[in-house]
This record gives sequence, structure tokens and C-alpha cells, in this order.
Amino acid sequence: MNYFPKIGVVEIELFSGQLKNGQQVIFENQADLFYQQKIESMQIEQLSVDETPIASSENHVVVSMKTNQALPRNANLYIYEDITP
Repeated sequence: MNYFPKIGVVEIELFSGQLKNGQQVIFENQADLFYQQKIESMQIEQLSVDETPIASSENHVVVSMKTNQALPRNANLYIYEDITP
């Protein structure tokens, strides 16, 4: 994960799964940073996309998105899903 502070963008390499606009994601690092935000826009190779292709071990996907907070380089990304009935 790379964070570009001047433009407030994070670049993420996905190794599995898929991201979609509107999803809630959580950024976490090994300290105690937990930052949650809704994906409002994403880009792949400077093209806006509503969802990423499905990433796999053979097909990594690099996606960029705006963030509202600075993120450390070693942060992990998780998709948040509310499972309460």
C-alpha cells in the first residue's frame, strides 16, 4: 500500500477479492490504527471504475482511491460487512 499525502490518495494492490464503490472498508496496521471509510471512487490505470476485476494469486489488481486520513505504508485493507440482523 502506498499513500500519496499531497493528493490524499492510497494505492492498493489486491491479491484476492473485489472492491466496489459504496462498500465500507477498514484500514488497519499493526499498531492500533483502525480507520473506516466508504469507497466513493476508484481508479485503475487512471480510469474511473465502479468495481475492480476479481483479484487472485495469478491476477493482482492495483487500484487507487481517495482517503480522508493519512495511512501508513504497511496498513491492511479489509471489507466491512455488517452481519447484524
